[in-house]
Amino acid sequence: EEDLKTLNNLVNQSKFFAERNDIPGIMSTNDEFHRIINEASQLPRIISILDNMHDYVESFRFSFMSRSDLAQRSLEEHSEILEALMRRDKELTKSLVSKHLQGITEYEEVVLEDMNDD
Repeated sequence: EEDLKTLNNLVNQSKFFAERNDIPGIMSTNDEFHRIINEASQLPRIISILDNMHDYVESFRFSFMSRSDLAQRSLEEHSEILEALMRRDKELTKSLVSKHLQGITEYEEVVLEDMNDD
């Protein structure tokens, strides 16, 4: 229950930061949202792997979150995931998380576009 409350606060904070185009704020709340879900899984090996990947993914996330349409989509997906978690709907949560993770495949495209713009 406490994690769900924290996740809800993070979703609200993310919306606040997005309205102000505060990319570091969005990234910070995004990281915390993912960290809480990862730790709630109680899967130490997965948590360790994701922690190790964090810095690598972080380098791409700034370009991704700098695009308001992509940041907004990510925030909406977080809201949907949170709602599914609150309903304790495992199948819906699994489906929504899979959909959310597919967005990672767009990181490379966004970074390459940003590099070409320079």
